[in-house]
Amino acid sequence: MTAIDVDKLVVRDLLNSFRVYQLPFFQRPYVWMESRWETLFDDLKYTYSKKDYSHFLGSILTVAGKTKASGISFYYVVDGQQRLVTLTLILCAIRDLAQSYMGKFKSSNLEEIVSTANLILTNNYPKNYTERCKVFPTRIDCPDYFRIVVPGGNLS
Repeated sequence: MTAIDVDKLVVRDLLNSFRVYQLPFFQRPYVWMESRWETLFDDLKYTYSKKDYSHFLGSILTVAGKTKASGISFYYVVDGQQRLVTLTLILCAIRDLAQSYMGKFKSSNLEEIVSTANLILTNNYPKNYTERCKVFPTRIDCPDYFRIVVPGGNLS
């Protein structure tokens, strides 16, 4: 019998490592719509309003894959893929909004938001797109997702 390790992680720690969370080919493409986004966003707003920042957003079940020579560890997402992709897209929206205001307001916080978001969303391997994004969605969603997460990025 295989042992199962359970870790309680905050989203920042889940994505703040040299990991890629890859959605296996058998997973459905991204299908969440507005009602699911609103529920997740309401959970995030509620968590922020509590000021203790602890709230169970749901489980994410992964299976460890290989670790590449680059030091990046791959994990296959078995459950929680829609939530994980949505969280990264919300972070992209926050990053892009902060970036759009950087020239209008003199605040180092905006630059910090942008750089921190990029550190959380991507590994620093620009030549290999399969290792660049910390979440690697299904093949059908990959081109659009990559363009959102890595502004100006393309798969060629």
